[in-house]
Amino acid sequence: MQGTIVLNEALHAYQEVGSVDAPPIIVVHGGRGASYFSGAFSAFEPLGDEYRVTAFERRGLGGSEVKEPLTVEQLVEDLEAFRETLFGSSPATVIGHSFGGQVAMMHALRYQDNLSGLVLIGATASHEFEERALEEFDKRAHLAPMATRDMVRRYLGAEVESDTEMRLIRFAISRLYNEKDFSVEAALESALTGPCNAEVHRRYYMGSSYDVRDQLPTLRVPTLVMCGEDDWVTPVACSVEIHELIPGSTLYVVKGNGHSVQNSASDETLTTIRSFLQGDSVRNL
Repeated sequence: MQGTIVLNEALHAYQEVGSVDAPPIIVVHGGRGASYFSGAFSAFEPLGDEYRVTAFERRGLGGSEVKEPLTVEQLVEDLEAFRETLFGSSPATVIGHSFGGQVAMMHALRYQDNLSGLVLIGATASHEFEERALEEFDKRAHLAPMATRDMVRRYLGAEVESDTEMRLIRFAISRLYNEKDFSVEAALESALTGPCNAEVHRRYYMGSSYDVRDQLPTLRVPTLVMCGEDDWVTPVACSVEIHELIPGSTLYVVKGNGHSVQNSASDETLTTIRSFLQGDSVRNL
């Protein structure tokens, strides 16, 4: 099922699959100003055989309304409004990838009583990941010969000035995200046709104000922290840090994969998430 839903007076595109009586899951897609909403939903759609899997596109992107305020604080409130609108008083598991993981963590810290679980994939707890990503780029620059360190710095920050520049940089660094199954044709199509909004990309940038590390020890939501062994933009150290700060959390590193393990290692990722949601022990294969 797909359609639209009004969250805090802004129209949002959303999708869902599974029985309305099944345990709820909300997927929060990555990309500050580039929407991976449909792809994120598709990656977790197989969980719909046991769960009610839902996802919505954040305000300002694709099929959702560009409406003020375009702030991360508002994204947190939109996420809670989505949960409450669809599930009422029922707690939900939130799965957040990349930038969506940042939003998911901020939401969990504010509304943890409304969550039954939290899954973070390729996430980071502070702005310091930017320097780590630049260091990783330096090591792997040969994989992105059309990109420069300054291009990556501008993209990670808030200095991309136009949609065209944003698309070009995305294409130039695309192999860094998916070296395992990289396709030039697919990368070009994604860069040219995927929803992209440089202004939104800039507006959702939190810079040095983003740092939830001191708050994570207060989190009591069962949490699974996942990442790819070869992730360059949020290296393994970012997930290790989150795991060490959240009491009782579980860490799972997907070997030989990059930033989006839900796509490049779908079976392993979904099996791990199912085990976590069912309360089974989770160990790296």
